[in-house]
Amino acid sequence: MDEFIKRRGLDLLSVIAASTVPLGLWLRFRAIDNNHLILIMGILFSLIAIPCRENLPRFIRILIISVVISNIIMTAFLGAAAGYIVLFYFANAFNIGKGAFIGFIFVKAYYFLVGRRVSSSINRVVLALIFITAFITAAIFIANTTKSDIKSTDETLKKSEFIQRITIAIGKNQLTQFTNKELIDLGITSDIYTNNGEQILNGYGGRFYIEKQGQNVDLVFEDIPAKEECYRFYYINAPDIYGFKMTKIDGVIEAYPETSTAAIESFKKKVCYSGKEKVTIEFIGSIDDIVMSSRYWIK
Repeated sequence: MDEFIKRRGLDLLSVIAASTVPLGLWLRFRAIDNNHLILIMGILFSLIAIPCRENLPRFIRILIISVVISNIIMTAFLGAAAGYIVLFYFANAFNIGKGAFIGFIFVKAYYFLVGRRVSSSINRVVLALIFITAFITAAIFIANTTKSDIKSTDETLKKSEFIQRITIAIGKNQLTQFTNKELIDLGITSDIYTNNGEQILNGYGGRFYIEKQGQNVDLVFEDIPAKEECYRFYYINAPDIYGFKMTKIDGVIEAYPETSTAAIESFKKKVCYSGKEKVTIEFIGSIDDIVMSSRYWIK
């Protein structure tokens, strides 16, 4: 009985730790970097796998419960938007699952190659050293990569806030002419972008302008730096949650022949690593989609 309670307590602690990592990353960086999440989950699930290495169903049960609770927690904190939240569920499950797979394989390989040949006390010392080294390395990696991404993260957050304000204004029928002047007069640019007369400048110094073409609204951001900042700007916190479901980078529509990491990377290389120093990114949405999305954001 005592062993059962101890095991259940350990499982509960494992679920709590694993399910709150995505939220912790979001609260700290206001974005979830897939590589960071997979790295942390790999280390965490390596620890979880040690007592579960001979009990795969137990390990899988912890993984599934962790994914479900993590999605519930993130939904509670971030809210749900039609279409977007389902995509997030799959991405979150994939990243946590990938980290868990790496962790479990590492532990099984360790005990197959080393663990079964040495005493339990030596195993504890060796594993402790491995995990301490892994945590320190991960902390240094995340700190350094995050430091280099501060500017792009800030601009991504400002873009999301700006587009959310536009969506709310459209939902409230506050935009009639769909001009920069209307955005400025309504205070939509306030504390986000600067303006010179009716000209709005995005955080990178390039022009921003809004256009209405038939039943579509076009948001244009000029002079966005190429390479990784281009990718982060159009991909992270994509504005489809605000009704802008089409993205163009220098006129090329964001589209993937298949939903896979390879396809996403291929498109990124095509539009953000084309050799240009700066790109123009457009977000396009129909009035109907924007109004529907605004219901989730109007308080």
